[in-house]
Amino acid sequence: MRQLALFVLAASLAYAAVDGTVLNGTHREPQPGATVTLYQTTQQGPQNLGSVKSDASGKFTFPQDVKPGQGGGPLLLQAVYGGVQYNMTIPPGRPQNGIVIPVYESSKNQGKALVQQHLVLLEPTPDGNMQVSETYIYNNDSDSTWNDPDGGTMRFALPAGADAAKVEVNVLAPGGLPIRRAPDAAGKPNEFKLDFPIKPGESRVDLAWSMPFKSPGDFEEKVLAKGGLTRIVLPPGVEVKADGLKSLGQEPTTKAQIFE
Repeated sequence: MRQLALFVLAASLAYAAVDGTVLNGTHREPQPGATVTLYQTTQQGPQNLGSVKSDASGKFTFPQDVKPGQGGGPLLLQAVYGGVQYNMTIPPGRPQNGIVIPVYESSKNQGKALVQQHLVLLEPTPDGNMQVSETYIYNNDSDSTWNDPDGGTMRFALPAGADAAKVEVNVLAPGGLPIRRAPDAAGKPNEFKLDFPIKPGESRVDLAWSMPFKSPGDFEEKVLAKGGLTRIVLPPGVEVKADGLKSLGQEPTTKAQIFE
């Protein structure tokens, strides 16, 4: 009976608990005092299952009877340190014990957080508009987070005719889920800033906006983000001419033309 009781207890703990360590990736040591929150993702959005503080050894434990997939999606762990959220997803089939959540010291200095790619998809429409979709992929090859809530990290500009009130911004941080962010005015006409920490690893920012456009016509846009080449993507049937434009061929599936 004693062996059976010990086995049942061990199985219950292994099934129910979510535990791990918050690790400071800048100093490479456990991080005490971080706030860790557990979410069960559902079709209605993330469900908050509670928050704890990492202890003196950086450890945290959630005793809830949960597992990935119960709510329709993965579990999500979120650690807040230095005012920045760091996420870790636990998909079905992944162990939920001994999880390590890296956090980092923050700096207002951009450092090595640079744009690796900038893609611009231009789609003129028959009703006299231009639909524009932009993707900025940042690579932060350092051990600190670029975080500047006041000045913003990424900045972007829209042409004078663009509808700034309807611009959509979606961001994706390493280990996280896509979330919508509202840009703030940057002090100059048609220029905006984004309060979005650029963490070590790869982050993505997607913009979608539109403007009146009569084809054929001229399209101009300022690129304010540092680093990386800009690539122009055009759907079949759309042509473009510009100085310094280099063709990279077609995308095999959509047959879109790509220029650099």
